[in-house]
Amino acid sequence: MPSADSPFDAAAVSAAVAKFRHGLAEAAAAAASRLEATLFANGGVGGLFRFEDAVAKAWPGEVEKELVWSRQDLAGLSGLRLRAFDAQGRLLGQDDFELAAAPKRV
Repeated sequence: MPSADSPFDAAAVSAAVAKFRHGLAEAAAAAASRLEATLFANGGVGGLFRFEDAVAKAWPGEVEKELVWSRQDLAGLSGLRLRAFDAQGRLLGQDDFELAAAPKRV
């Protein structure tokens, strides 16, 4: 669930990672040794921990996860870029996802 220090919904991150993983060819997903996840969003350190947890839950196992938090200005939008690499560093797949803005609390 989004919070004051996190403009993205962790469930949306998990859903995007799961969609990306299942969208890779079965052989590519099995060959993946590293997942690079770049979150484009503002927020505090609590959001970073939710980001890490969401990625780990959506792609469990021994795949190394490299997480990058970019505070690049996206006009208030949040986005996620996912890239999978094999053990030799070859790119297996890449996709970008727009994450829904967190609902404002009243």
